[in-house]
Amino acid sequence: MNAHSTKKNRYFDVENTKNHTIFTAPAVCKWLAEILKEEIPEGGVLFDPAIGSGNLLDPFDNVIKMGADIEDFGATVNSFLEGDFLDWEIGDYSAPDLTLINPPYNHTEASRKKWGRSTLLPELFATHCFKLFGNDMKMILFTPMGLRLNTRCYTPKNGERYRNIRDNWGEITSIVSLPLDCFPNPDFDPESDIARRNPGKGIMKSNIKRKETQQEILFFNMPNLKPHYCLPESVIEELRVMDKEAWE
Repeated sequence: MNAHSTKKNRYFDVENTKNHTIFTAPAVCKWLAEILKEEIPEGGVLFDPAIGSGNLLDPFDNVIKMGADIEDFGATVNSFLEGDFLDWEIGDYSAPDLTLINPPYNHTEASRKKWGRSTLLPELFATHCFKLFGNDMKMILFTPMGLRLNTRCYTPKNGERYRNIRDNWGEITSIVSLPLDCFPNPDFDPESDIARRNPGKGIMKSNIKRKETQQEILFFNMPNLKPHYCLPESVIEELRVMDKEAWE
């Protein structure tokens, strides 16, 4: 199996019990805000179309924060729009100064019916952002590595994805390499998964295997930044504490 295949994580399996809503670790958000502070004018507009609890926008100061999501998780923003961002039309809203997005990786039953079981949601969100706001928009995208690397030229679907990224997206100017164990159980609800496969058995945390995922952060249209980043040790230490607390 291809090392970067999304099939390994069964993103499209109807029986899959992965968690659809994953919140971005505050340590990573603070680090990104520090990197991006020179890319946003004072009073500029930051937008997160899958804002969740608002972690990605929280560390920024002296900006206007705008968010959208299908559910209100209590994000502190200047403007929150409840509903499906993917239903927005061109001209509904002006382009922000920066879009930050950690989109859902996994379908809900409703989104599977709406968009098709084999559609990658990060690709949908990124494509729609560039369609609405122009492919010169500055954007940060959390995504499985397979979105960028697991493509082909000749097969209809993967060839279409490759050309979509090439022709319709902005320029990838920086990549952040994230370690496999960056977040604790980033894609799965392990207790539900184990319970489904072992009905009637008690579940001990020692039996819950960590589920890891290959993911990265892509920066678009910000050529003044470094082309490649890795998490500094200070961020890794914060993630280690968060991970330990999650498993205790």
